[in-house]
Amino acid sequence: MRHAVPTALLALTASTGLASDAHALAAALRADAAMDAAAGATRIEPVPLTASLLLQTRYMFNSRDDSRPPNFQNYTQGFDMPRAELRLQSNIFNKQLTGYLAFDFGDAEGDRGRGRTPTIPAGNGSPQLREAYAQYNFEGSAEGFYFKVGQFKSIFNTEDAIAPEYQLAVARSVTNEFFNIGLTQGIAIGRVRDRVAWEVALTDGAHFWGNPEPANTAFNSGLEADVALTYRFDWKFAGDWSRFADFSSWRGSDEAIRVGFGLHIQTQGQTNPSEIQPDFFNGTAPNVNMLAWTVDAQYESDGWAAFAAYHGHRIDYGYRPLGLITIQHGFVLQGSYFFDDRTEGFARVDWLTIDNEIANGFGTTQGDFLFLTAGVNYFPIPESHAIKLSFDATWAPNDSDTLDIGAFGGNSAFFPDPTVTGLLGGASGELLFRGQFQVLF
Repeated sequence: MRHAVPTALLALTASTGLASDAHALAAALRADAAMDAAAGATRIEPVPLTASLLLQTRYMFNSRDDSRPPNFQNYTQGFDMPRAELRLQSNIFNKQLTGYLAFDFGDAEGDRGRGRTPTIPAGNGSPQLREAYAQYNFEGSAEGFYFKVGQFKSIFNTEDAIAPEYQLAVARSVTNEFFNIGLTQGIAIGRVRDRVAWEVALTDGAHFWGNPEPANTAFNSGLEADVALTYRFDWKFAGDWSRFADFSSWRGSDEAIRVGFGLHIQTQGQTNPSEIQPDFFNGTAPNVNMLAWTVDAQYESDGWAAFAAYHGHRIDYGYRPLGLITIQHGFVLQGSYFFDDRTEGFARVDWLTIDNEIANGFGTTQGDFLFLTAGVNYFPIPESHAIKLSFDATWAPNDSDTLDIGAFGGNSAFFPDPTVTGLLGGASGELLFRGQFQVLF
């Protein structure tokens, strides 16, 4: 979890100029980074009551080739505010028991439905509950056993688990949005040691094609899993766990290396009627079984960093006698380099492939999708994400009709809502420019 930025240091910086005291402020902020709730397996030290606010304002310009309805315009541009997130954290009785609560007034984390099922409302400025959980650290420190209960972000997928303010690009990859587990409700137990960390979670399940994010739904909702188990394991070969709270590596940093994997399994429709309906089927799936897996690695050094991930999942929708079983795969590769203390360049390649059953069901042959992203981040305060300017461009060369099937009815079969990534789909090619101003305090 992220501390609020010390107001005394902010005042000092404002009165003396960013250059003279930037490194003092950066050191305090950098030491603060271990408190990030999204840093791996919630590797945190409990703290007194704190509040932090993340504000992201974004401009996007989208150009599409041969765009089809409803996105028939070849050019679309404008501003939005994807995130205005308020986070609260406090001790409960002692430093071993903490509570965490996060609301978002933006729209980048809502409308993440897939297919014909209803989406989570977003974009009207009303608060959305993101996370609300209690955590007990048995040994009273960042290392050791911990127990967590409530609504929380799954750590199955590293890119999704790392907080939005600590990403390289303006938005996470499309491949991440396709494969991530998302917000869940349930319980988790884990352990953090010097070299390894693991977590096992029992939750209400993942969101995926035909099933929107089931966060904060009733226990008898047809969108929730009967049983869902998630396991995450990480090995750390060098560096501190806090180094993996973001994708950047400041100049002068020592080497840090981590590899890990995640497994997720769930069954749906056995104890509660399913509401899952893939787009090219008229009836709901009677029962759904899902298996998801991921392997990833992070490397950080003196001013540069790299990250690679492979994702996959297998979904059996339970239709009989013909059946519908789909298997999808995806890859993400990204890297960054600091040209000076304040300027970071980055590039990312992400690719996903969908099952032929899906492509054929939609009457297309396009099943492979490539997304190329490159850009630059500028940090007015060196070694701090408190203020960040980001600019990037994404090129999607493949025909995206298959990904965007279902959008005409108000949802997208695979693409997240455009406010998440800025990509609209429904075109034979797409070029997206994004600019974002971020404040974290």
